Amino acid sequence: MSVIALITQRSDATLVVPWAASFAKARETTLTLLCWSSSASDPESLEQSGEDQIDIELQEAVTEAIEQFTDGDIPWKYLAEDQITIQFFSEFDPIETTLERIRTDGTELLVVNDNAQGLGENSDVARQLMRQSPCAAIVLKGGSGCSRKPDHVVVATTDSPHDRTAVALAGRMTTFCQSELYLTISEEDTGEEAAEVGERELHQLLHDARVPQNDHIHTTVFLTEDPFQEIVDQVNETDLILLGSNQAELAEQLESVTSHPVIGLIKRAPPLATIGHWTRRLTWIPSLHPAEYADLIQTLRRGSKWAPDFIIMLGLAAAIATLGLMQDSPATVIGSMLLAPLMTPMIGMGLAIAQANFRLARICFKSISGGFLLVLGVSYLLGLSISGEELTAEVLARGNPNILDLGIAFASAAAAAYAMARPSLMGALAGVAIAVALVPPLCCVGIALAYQEYLMAMGSSMLFATNLVAIILAAAGTFRLMGVATVKAAPEHIRWVNTTIAGLAIVVLGLTIPLEFALQQTIDEGRTQPNAFQVTKSVANAVFEIVDQQEGLEVLMMGRPVRTDTEIDYVVYLVSNHPLPISIREEIIETIRVEVENPEAVVVVQCMLNAWDDGEVDDIRKEIEEAEAEEEPSIFD
Repeated sequence: MSVIALITQRSDATLVVPWAASFAKARETTLTLLCWSSSASDPESLEQSGEDQIDIELQEAVTEAIEQFTDGDIPWKYLAEDQITIQFFSEFDPIETTLERIRTDGTELLVVNDNAQGLGENSDVARQLMRQSPCAAIVLKGGSGCSRKPDHVVVATTDSPHDRTAVALAGRMTTFCQSELYLTISEEDTGEEAAEVGERELHQLLHDARVPQNDHIHTTVFLTEDPFQEIVDQVNETDLILLGSNQAELAEQLESVTSHPVIGLIKRAPPLATIGHWTRRLTWIPSLHPAEYADLIQTLRRGSKWAPDFIIMLGLAAAIATLGLMQDSPATVIGSMLLAPLMTPMIGMGLAIAQANFRLARICFKSISGGFLLVLGVSYLLGLSISGEELTAEVLARGNPNILDLGIAFASAAAAAYAMARPSLMGALAGVAIAVALVPPLCCVGIALAYQEYLMAMGSSMLFATNLVAIILAAAGTFRLMGVATVKAAPEHIRWVNTTIAGLAIVVLGLTIPLEFALQQTIDEGRTQPNAFQVTKSVANAVFEIVDQQEGLEVLMMGRPVRTDTEIDYVVYLVSNHPLPISIREEIIETIRVEVENPEAVVVVQCMLNAWDDGEVDDIRKEIEEAEAEEEPSIFD
């Protein structure tokens, strides 16, 4: 890991070299100076002049700049000479060469001058590197160089994602370069609380940037929407002002009215360059602060231990869930989800895999297996002791999992892992516990075994296994994306991680087939949608008012068709024990049209005749014949 500075012309050296050296000093790393020769555009000229001559010309400016800041007589110095590497290259494209060097070296920071030169379409070197660089990048502009010691550094924050990178760099300069850091933020003047809100934002930014508070850090809150003039007054005596790359317009304004400070436009780096090039695009995912990292490990380790608190809470949650399932009470079952601590060791197992932490994995595995047996035992004993004739709807609902449950478990586990790692989101864990149920499916297994419903027990077991595997894998993946990496792990632990991930992935693939089949079967059976949508209360009351006036007439069903390919808007099914005049049908149709305020609504009213062959059928047939003789139409016609 190092700092790379690109120099494309002699004038770059005065500005880029000293600041790049100070950044490298602050980051406690080495500095590589990439010096590019513009003569590479003409191979013949390069051959005639000789590459050595070009190197010497660049080296004169670079060496002179370096000597000013590595003089042993100066009490404070940036870097030792052996910490600076100078490399010359003459490829036609300095941008691609620089980017390739960043990728291969694992560079932390790129420093380039705003006036850096390129060739042809690649002449705008600074802007293209700012956009394409996979690491943090600073474009320097303005100023008259760098003082021997950067006494004052200003970071003007704007609630930008680049602010943390700027503050982290400036904060390290206060530690290793003894600089004074001035943080500024602008807040709308809404009252006395505005300044306090701004101060809290700055302190939170320091915390997120991993910068400890000290006497060299000063904060300023500007109570104005346009703090330009205030910033100008502050930076006139400043050596360096850092702005997020989103503040290019402000940088140009400052450059036009100030002459002393150097302005640095900084772009944040993707936080997870070690996982793979594809994750470098996920720059919006925050990495973990060391304090948050320590809190996360401590929380999961304590919460995952097979201890009296864990056993008591899980046992009580299992009893509540079992009783709620047998009582068919959704509210009680939801309450048990909030009490059960079984998700904590599963999330802990995900962290153990991400870290290759075999010790934490043993703790979590013991709690998961012990919790499994505890919940199963409690639910089985309660199922045996409390007799019942059949399984309730709450139990039956968990006996036929499908692929949607797997997706829910993955998303919920990712949310749980992310919330545990971010203290400000801990309140979301309650919702996660409800979204992915762990104890209720396991309790359903015990209840089904007690009722000797082995097929139902198998289905509930599959739901629990689905949740378990998805939670562990999703938690491990989420922690890796947040910067948790496998470091200083023994080879056997790395092999254990790879084997565990492979095994869990095989289980997920094995579960996918039956779960997908279960979903398709549910769709084919039509259990995913109702037969009809409900009508409004006003429509229902109006229809019942008409029906109640007729003796022996009842409403069997009314609703709105689910199918969208039908012209029917409302259907009403009646049952009667005697013939009805057709006027009742017309009255119901007209009433519904009035209630829904749609005179064109298509309403179908059907009536079934409730009669049994004990002479009643003949009587009804006789009534129908008499009605026909009197030419009074019947609703059954």
